[in-house]
Amino acid sequence: MTHTLRNELKYQIPIKQKTTLCQRLYPILKLDPHSSKEGYWVKSLYFDDMHEKALNDNLDGCPYRSKFRIRYYNSDTNYICLEKKVKILNKGYKESICLTKNEVEKILNKEYEWMLETQKGLLIELYSEIKNSGLIPKTIINYQRIPFLFNAGNIRITLDFNIQSSNHIHQFLDSNLTYVPHSQDTCLLEVKYDEFIPDFIKNLIQIPESSWTSHSKYVQGRLIQYR
Repeated sequence: MTHTLRNELKYQIPIKQKTTLCQRLYPILKLDPHSSKEGYWVKSLYFDDMHEKALNDNLDGCPYRSKFRIRYYNSDTNYICLEKKVKILNKGYKESICLTKNEVEKILNKEYEWMLETQKGLLIELYSEIKNSGLIPKTIINYQRIPFLFNAGNIRITLDFNIQSSNHIHQFLDSNLTYVPHSQDTCLLEVKYDEFIPDFIKNLIQIPESSWTSHSKYVQGRLIQYR
């Protein structure tokens, strides 16, 4: 299967600049149709293997890296996705399939054999990684996201904030989890596009105090665990 690679850039900006940036973007870009102006909540369960490959590949700046996660939104367990995120330098792609709440509960209970019966490639790949590499859930990341879209260039700009994590893996489907907050002084600005990004959008998202980052929210959550 051939995947379309998209450019992916990440910047940390001061949280005080989030409102300013939103005010710039609202009149010109469209909000994602699934979002309100306050955004929505994203909760993800991230996996890693016995060698902490996903964590170490990111910390080492490996040009090719991948990770599995299970994700749902606004505490709505009627729509849950299994995703494999692949990053190649500053480009990436994502594979995704839907899971039922019952299937996620089986994964949390370490019941895996049913995956082979589905004949879904991504589930079979996850099963293989679990059996051969010791892949297991490592942490839960929860955060608020405001997403903007621009059709030309297939541009998606997201602002992620109130980022927090939890080690209570078996409570992934619960809505009353206790979290450890990440830095409350910064907001993560992510820009994804196909081939180009217009200059006027580049100008809109210019924040003097921004800094490029390669660390993922997963890595930040794991580093907090090690403190």
